[in-house]
Amino acid sequence: MFRSIRHACGLALAASALLVTPLVVAQDTPAPQAPQAQPKSAQPTAAGKTDKAADKAGDKADKAADKMDKAADKAADKMDNAADKAADKMDKAADSAAEKLDEAALALKAKEREVRAKAQRKALESEVKSTLKGSPMTASMKQELSRHARRIARLEVVKKVANDAKDQVSEDATAALLTKERARHDTWMKNFNPKAEQKVGAK
Repeated sequence: MFRSIRHACGLALAASALLVTPLVVAQDTPAPQAPQAQPKSAQPTAAGKTDKAADKAGDKADKAADKMDKAADKAADKMDNAADKAADKMDKAADSAAEKLDEAALALKAKEREVRAKAQRKALESEVKSTLKGSPMTASMKQELSRHARRIARLEVVKKVANDAKDQVSEDATAALLTKERARHDTWMKNFNPKAEQKVGAK
């Protein structure tokens, strides 16, 4: 009996040794540690790098576009200023040329008037001399010459005004009056008798 108890105790000790050994081994073996996750900021992804590069490229493109816009605006302002200056210069040149043309036209008209007046005076002088036939100028002759010159001058002015106004009726009527006045003066000059005038003056 004693022997069987010893045998049972030996078996119990062996069984407990077998059960405890794996626990000791398990406690002695260090447990594998899980890899610690790095913070997201420490692990830049490829997408983040691409976004940053795109942002930088966009900023550069915006700056380049702004620079080009400023350069274009500056060039446009310069062109506008140059165009304005050229236009002002052309206007001044045109005004100067117009003034010179006006002055030349006025000088030409004055010259034509002078030539025409000289020719009219010469023709009138010849006509008066032939009418007087060597006799001195009389008062009636002076009055007729003054009357005729005044009427012709007034009718010429009316004719010019009608021509400028494109009033053909008035222009035709004035031309008829001019013809009538010249015919009247010619008739007066033909009928003038200087000797009769002298006799009247002698009385």
